[in-house]
Amino acid sequence: MCFCPTVSDSNCTRKYINDTDKFESALQAWQEYNPVRDEQYGQTGDSRTANEYKLYRYRTFGKDAAIFLLDTRSFRDDILPGTTLVSSELVSYALPPRRTMLGSAQLTDLLRDLREAQLDPEQA
Repeated sequence: MCFCPTVSDSNCTRKYINDTDKFESALQAWQEYNPVRDEQYGQTGDSRTANEYKLYRYRTFGKDAAIFLLDTRSFRDDILPGTTLVSSELVSYALPPRRTMLGSAQLTDLLRDLREAQLDPEQA
């Protein structure tokens, strides 16, 4: 799928939703309303996340709780045409490594932080 004003635009380079003008405007409004650090991914080796805004956040509250804020919109694959979300074929096709909602950099961060959240704060 191409996220350009017209599908016939042969110069379109907007392969992901996080490259669109609407996304950039919405992100700016979100960042102005929410007091969060402005973070970006570096050179991740993944065209989805390389040099893009990093909305993923993780925080623990002692050993009792952890909060994970995931960005499931910016780096996800398109829904497969002609499928429904309850189709068993879609479920089998949607499994990694062929499809993603998070992108590889965010998934790596999430898996690392989930392991860390299980540790005793004094051991981390």
